[in-house]
Amino acid sequence: MDASGHGDGVRTCLRRRTHTHMQAEEALAASEVPVGCVFVRDGKAIARARNRTNELRNVFLHIPVGLTSADARP
Repeated sequence: MDASGHGDGVRTCLRRRTHTHMQAEEALAASEVPVGCVFVRDGKAIARARNRTNELRNVFLHIPVGLTSADARP
């Protein structure tokens, strides 16, 4: 535990939330609905994506579908 009484799990969760918020902010800046998503495996982000339905003109590319495409980045 750290000085605040929180363990590593809380810090890890907050870092993951930061990653998803950054993806959502990118979506909002691109005039999309601000949705972001990060897939995590063994404590590491393995893919991240944001809402791109307007940009790609494809209503089926909602999150997390975007994470399974070639456009997702680690």
